[in-house]
Amino acid sequence: MIDTDIFVTDVGFDWCLNKSYLINDLIARHQTFNYRIDRLNFDVSDNYSKILLKPIFDIFFDLSKQTFNLKQKTPNYKFWSFVSNKDRNASILHDHSNTATANGVFYLKSPKVKNLKSGGLLIKKSRYIFAKKYIFPTIEGTLIIFPGDLPHRPLPISSEEYRISINMEAL
Repeated sequence: MIDTDIFVTDVGFDWCLNKSYLINDLIARHQTFNYRIDRLNFDVSDNYSKILLKPIFDIFFDLSKQTFNLKQKTPNYKFWSFVSNKDRNASILHDHSNTATANGVFYLKSPKVKNLKSGGLLIKKSRYIFAKKYIFPTIEGTLIIFPGDLPHRPLPISSEEYRISINMEAL
């Protein structure tokens, strides 16, 4: 735990049935996805992805229930992926105050970088300009859970390799 309401935990990949398939599938989707300024990630809630990703959502949901006053009693199993590298770094500071009580970001793939902040996750304690900021490095197998109303954004990455995160919400 970094702050009273931001949690970082190494969950690893024991839950994952086929990590290489997930990585290759998400890179292929990324390469064909029609990104827009208002859509910088893509949905991965199809049936096969749900089967593969359900265990990580269960981990996220169980940890979120312990910390946040969730309204939903059962997981919704909705997933998004953010795929980036030095050629695609589009991101904006945003929050999920209208859609989530808790957010989860799981790092499926993270390239080796010299600067640990490269490609990291910036989380601010509020939208106030001088609000406290945290930068979390991308470490494969790490799950970061934080309140849905905290502004955040993935930072640019300087690698040609892909950084892949799985993003989840609980209400």
